[in-house]
Amino acid sequence: SGRGRAEIGDQAFEVGPGDFMGFTAPGEAHHLINPYDEDLVYLMGGERSGLEIGHFPRLGRKIVFSGSGIYAVDDASLAPLNFGDFLAKD
Repeated sequence: SGRGRAEIGDQAFEVGPGDFMGFTAPGEAHHLINPYDEDLVYLMGGERSGLEIGHFPRLGRKIVFSGSGIYAVDDASLAPLNFGDFLAKD
């Protein structure tokens, strides 16, 4: 019930009762907001694995969900790493 706005990539769509949205992983960044006065009630489903990474381009960060906690990483602090460097000991 109610209505909201789905922001998918650079586009915005009004959503309401009976609407369905499905997203693949990896997929385009998406965000659901309710700028209206009445509550938006919706059913959400998905898969939970042992490790998930969510990208939040507007915030410039990635969120890592793991069994040991939730961690935020700023995109600006990410650096490429090859496998040999990963295995190297200091």
